[in-house]
Amino acid sequence: MSISYVTLNAGSVVIGVGGAGCRIASKLGAALSMDRVYVSPDECELNFSGYKIHLPYEGGGKGRLLSSFYEKAEELKSAIKGRIMCFVVGSLGGLTGSTLVPEVAKLAASVCGKVVSICVMPFSFEKSTHFSAALALRKLRASGAKLLLIDNDSLMDLRIPVVEGYELLNEALVSELAPMMQGDGGLGLKFSELLDGGYCVLSLAYSEELEELGMKVVDRLRSLKGVSKTLVNAKGPFTARDLALISSRIRYYAGDIDIRYGLGRSEGGAGLVLVSSTKSSGYEDKDPLAEILKDRVIDEEDGYLKEKIDLGLPQLETF
Repeated sequence: MSISYVTLNAGSVVIGVGGAGCRIASKLGAALSMDRVYVSPDECELNFSGYKIHLPYEGGGKGRLLSSFYEKAEELKSAIKGRIMCFVVGSLGGLTGSTLVPEVAKLAASVCGKVVSICVMPFSFEKSTHFSAALALRKLRASGAKLLLIDNDSLMDLRIPVVEGYELLNEALVSELAPMMQGDGGLGLKFSELLDGGYCVLSLAYSEELEELGMKVVDRLRSLKGVSKTLVNAKGPFTARDLALISSRIRYYAGDIDIRYGLGRSEGGAGLVLVSSTKSSGYEDKDPLAEILKDRVIDEEDGYLKEKIDLGLPQLETF
């Protein structure tokens, strides 16, 4: 399904899930004049303006967290039912986000027109979280939600505290999404094209040296695997020649990518915000079932697949 994002109004809602999701949803909802809904098992994470749903969870792992969400599912449905557009925001690096973001997106898809899930991905060094993040992504794809991934690894080159880096990513998300979703400068159409490519990934690249900046962009695109398009918002005193040099470097090292530029102001030196369309999230190889299931999913109600799958084993089939 192709999505057009030119008009956002009171018919749209953003749902923040967990601490990171609630913080981003608060900023994104304010920037785009959308209603905000917050879902979390921690009351301290609900300290924002909007509709708040506190989950009655007191520990016990994924199963009990899901049970607490199901207790509040009808309340969430009532809060978002009939909306034209729903954004579901959360981090897939922890228990709350990786467990609940797919469930919230699935519920939203049943009562809203269109669903976009904005997911903060774990750092590459957070190995213990990669499996649950990969499973969450597969469930999100199955729900039909369009996916925008926030690339935490793009903070690795910034010599600033992690908390400040998170703020930079959050601000970049809001500053880039607001004009793109509203169609400012014709970018709304481009953003919908990016989302329809499979995954859409937001990354940052900063450097005082133009050549180094170009290589950082290449590194980010290479890490994403299978990028077909990228929207580059250049923030800083770039000349047309600078952008041409960056484009040629990208194409030389990362292939013939469809590159489109926007221009913005920066108070912190030269930098680029990349919004890229890619067929791979980079997490498929972290999900041991991905190669077997492809785009198919297990029916969570009965635990079975509805078709035969060749696992390379004799006389083995599913029902």
